[in-house]
Amino acid sequence: MKNAKPIAAGCAAAIATQSIPAFADNDHDRGRFPRDATFTTLAQQHGYFHHRCPEDLPFVKNHYTEVLRDMLGTLDRHLAEHDYVTERYSVADIAIYADVHVRGLPDIGLGEFPHVQRWHDTIAARPATERAWTPFG
Repeated sequence: MKNAKPIAAGCAAAIATQSIPAFADNDHDRGRFPRDATFTTLAQQHGYFHHRCPEDLPFVKNHYTEVLRDMLGTLDRHLAEHDYVTERYSVADIAIYADVHVRGLPDIGLGEFPHVQRWHDTIAARPATERAWTPFG
């Protein structure tokens, strides 16, 4: 990891100059699966910088915490009017559930996102979800 500092510094500089939308912002895409699987990508970056990065990079950690919090807020507003990410339970829910369960629930908490909490608990209670996640605690 000899080059970790320049890479991390480059990432931090790039993040400081960008605004990354979590969900598509036109009416056609609103309420659909996040553009380019953005939710998963950013949730995984949050996880990397908080749990696996060999360096402590407070600016980057704070950035991804705020991005994840913003994405959870966007999802919460959507779920206030819908039961699932799309019209009915779908692969979009399965994909986003994993990120919410692994990153959102333990790292951010869902207390300020009641509709995400309801959605998460509904999916967690599905027999297939219970079978899939039980081995992981």
